[in-house]
Amino acid sequence: MALTTDDLAGRTIEVGGDVAWTYDELAAAAGEVLGRPVTYTAVTVDQLAAGLEAAGLDAGTAAFVAGIDDAIARGALSQTDGALARIIGRPTTPLIDGLREGLASH
Repeated sequence: MALTTDDLAGRTIEVGGDVAWTYDELAAAAGEVLGRPVTYTAVTVDQLAAGLEAAGLDAGTAAFVAGIDDAIARGALSQTDGALARIIGRPTTPLIDGLREGLASH
């Protein structure tokens, strides 16, 4: 509803979910959905950039993507003010449920 009205015209909003989660929590949820252990192994920004380059990205793009990943790992996207729920008019989908739905659709 909010996106079809002028209520948000001219405003910039940071759209966050209801619950923030870490990479370790994502791995645990994925493991539950898949029925097998899934672990998250942290790597340094330099290690990630090198891996991305080895996968075919140019150095600049690899460094950019690695920097974004590092910021996310440090909580850059951990906002949980409920903005998304207000926009869509319902609570956001819990992580485990979203993973289950994604797996079921493939």
